[in-house]
Amino acid sequence: MASSKRGGYRAQVGRSRISVEDQHATEELRAVHSLRDTQVSTRGGCRRNPIGHRSASEEFQTGDARVSTRGGRSCNPIAHDSAREGIQAEQGSNVRGITCSKGARKAMRSAKSRLTVKFDFNLMQAICDNTEVFNNEVGYILRTYCDLKYKEWRFVPEEERAPLRYKLRTLFDVDLADANVRKAIDKQMQRAWHNYRRTLREHFKTVGGAGDLTKAKGKPYEGVSESDWEYICNCWSDPSYLQKALKNAESCKKRKWISRNGSKSTARHHISRGVELNAHVGHIETWRLRHWHPERGWVSVEAESKYEEMMELRREKSPEDLTDKQILEKVLGRESVRLFGWGRSPTGSKRSKGDSNIPTYTQLMDRV
Repeated sequence: MASSKRGGYRAQVGRSRISVEDQHATEELRAVHSLRDTQVSTRGGCRRNPIGHRSASEEFQTGDARVSTRGGRSCNPIAHDSAREGIQAEQGSNVRGITCSKGARKAMRSAKSRLTVKFDFNLMQAICDNTEVFNNEVGYILRTYCDLKYKEWRFVPEEERAPLRYKLRTLFDVDLADANVRKAIDKQMQRAWHNYRRTLREHFKTVGGAGDLTKAKGKPYEGVSESDWEYICNCWSDPSYLQKALKNAESCKKRKWISRNGSKSTARHHISRGVELNAHVGHIETWRLRHWHPERGWVSVEAESKYEEMMELRREKSPEDLTDKQILEKVLGRESVRLFGWGRSPTGSKRSKGDSNIPTYTQLMDRV
C-alpha cells in the first residue's frame, strides 16, 4: 500500500506545475521522497526522473536576475540522454568515457540529502570532500545544456549562465543568493568550458579540421547540435583564430616542464596531504610531489633546479619572514603560482577603480 502511494506521488509530481513561490521547498520535498527507497527505472532505454519534471515554461529567481526557461532546452536536470550514457565502458572499452553525472546522484542517495559544497573564495574553487562530484556535475550540466555559440566563456550572458547554476541545486546545497558563490560556480564552469572546447577541438582536427571544412562540418561531436557545431567549425577555420592558435602552440613548446596534477588543482592536492592552505609551510613540498615521480624522478632538469632554489631560500629565511607560498612566487613568478590554483598573495598596491587601462564590458564585446 505504501509503495503504491509513493508511486502515485511520483506520477503526480511528474505531471504537476511548480509555482515560483514554492519551488525550493517542493524540490527539497521531492528529493527526500525519491531518496527514501526510489529506484530509477528504465523503460524503452529512457531514464525516468524520480524527482519529477519542471514545467517547460517555468521562471525562477536567482541572484538579481529572473530567468525563464520558456522556449529553451529541456529544463530537467536529472534526466540523462541515453546516447551519452552509452559511451561508458560497458561496451568493453578500457578508455574512460565522458562523465554522465552518475557519481553525484549516487553520493546524494547515500547521504540521503543534497550534498554540501564549501568554496574557497580566494581560490574561487570548491575545496571540500564533494569537490570531485561537484566539478563533474558542473561539466555535465555545461556540456548538456549550454549554448556553444560563444567564442569564450566570458561572453556567455547572465541569462544563459543562471539556469546552468540553478540546475546544481538539485544535487547540491548551494546558496545562489550569495554573489561569491555564483562567482565560484562561474569560475568552475569556465574551466569546464575550456576543457570541453579542447575536446571538441581535437575532434574537429580528427575529422578534417580547417583543411577539409566541409568534411569536418558533416561529422559533429556526439551530443553537439548541427548549428552549434557549424558555428564552432567556422570559428576554428577563421584566419585570425588560426594565427592565434599557432602562436599559442609555439608558446606551449617553450614550457620547460609539465606538472603531474591531472584534473586537480595544486591547492586540492595540497589539502589532500592534510595541510592548511594558509599554513606558512608545506606548499614547496606539495609542488615537489607534483613535479617528481618516485620511480622516474624529476619531470625535467629545470624543475629540479627550481626546487633547489626554493630550498635555498627556505634555509635562509624563517617561515614567519617568508612563507612557502611567497617563495614559490619569488622563484616561479606570481602569475605562474596563480595558474597552479593557489591564488595570489596580497600586495601593498592595488589598482584604482578608475584605471583607464582596464577595458569595459562594452569594449570587450566590440572586440569580438
